[in-house]
This record gives sequence, C-alpha cells and structure tokens, in this order.
Amino acid sequence: MSLRVLELDTLHLTVPDHLLKLSVVSAADIRIPRSISSLEDSALIKALTSGRLWVSRGVACRLDVQVLFNGKPLDGDGRVSLLESLGYRLRDAQVS
Repeated sequence: MSLRVLELDTLHLTVPDHLLKLSVVSAADIRIPRSISSLEDSALIKALTSGRLWVSRGVACRLDVQVLFNGKPLDGDGRVSLLESLGYRLRDAQVS
C-alpha cells in the first residue's frame, strides 16, 4: 500500500452578524493499492467515489483539527474550549 495525500477543497464559512469568517483547509491521507498508485489525483478521486473499490481492512479513522486565529495558535484555555465545542458540533452535524 502506498500513502497518497489528496488536498481537498477549501471551505469558507461566514457569520456576517458576528463578523466571523472561518476558512477550513483539509487533506485526506489515503493508503491505496500499488495497482492504482500511479493515477492522477482526479482519476484517483473518481475511483474512490465510484463505489467499486473494496475496503479489505482498516485501522482507524482520525480527524485532526488545528485552529489558528489571525495565523497564530490559540492560547491553551481558548483552544480547549473552542476545540471541544467544535468537536461536538462536528460529531452531531448532519451529513448531506
């Protein structure tokens, strides 16, 4: 299996009433069979979303979140509070 990192689209969220703007940059780290490791990113995404790939095993699913305010990490207290709140919202979000 080889590791591929796919850069995903940037998500922009705004709350005009609170003058809040959140930009989310994400990537997916995927271990793929060598037989499709040479595919271009667009072809790999098409293969992954086709529903024809078979998952033979998996170790874990993990979501890492890093929050920056004006390009700098939050202080300890602010980070814990914000990430805890964000984690609950992500967990409870409806997938559409």
